[in-house]
Amino acid sequence: MSLCYGVVFKKKEMKPIVGVCKECEKEITSFPCTAYGEVESAKEINFNWYHSECFFKYIERVLIGGK
Repeated sequence: MSLCYGVVFKKKEMKPIVGVCKECEKEITSFPCTAYGEVESAKEINFNWYHSECFFKYIERVLIGGK
């Protein structure tokens, strides 16, 4: 398991990548955001993207046992 925070940019356009939050299922259009993923193999990492506030809700709900 890996956890990383930060701003991710597409190489040439230097625009933030727009993703969909795994928790609230709304688009991520601004940063900071959080990527939380599992390393499937040496070449493949599957990240789930979250708004930062949604990630903490996810942690509370799933890992700590909150609602």
